[in-house]
Amino acid sequence: MGLQETFHYLSRAGVKALPVPGTNKYFISFQDGQSAYIREKILLRLAKSAVKDPQTIIQTLKNAQRPQTPR
Repeated sequence: MGLQETFHYLSRAGVKALPVPGTNKYFISFQDGQSAYIREKILLRLAKSAVKDPQTIIQTLKNAQRPQTPR
């Protein structure tokens, strides 16, 4: 799956992904009002893994933004 196809699946799930000019990030806004800046590298990894379930992609994107708790 390519990056455009990934955006298509996200769009169908109600998620907007807009490139941030001058950076390698995308601004992702979710239906529940949350938003995040995601690196293009992460989006490309999702596209390459051919994950076609929008809910899995959305959950992965949300998890990528969560702060990691020290152990």
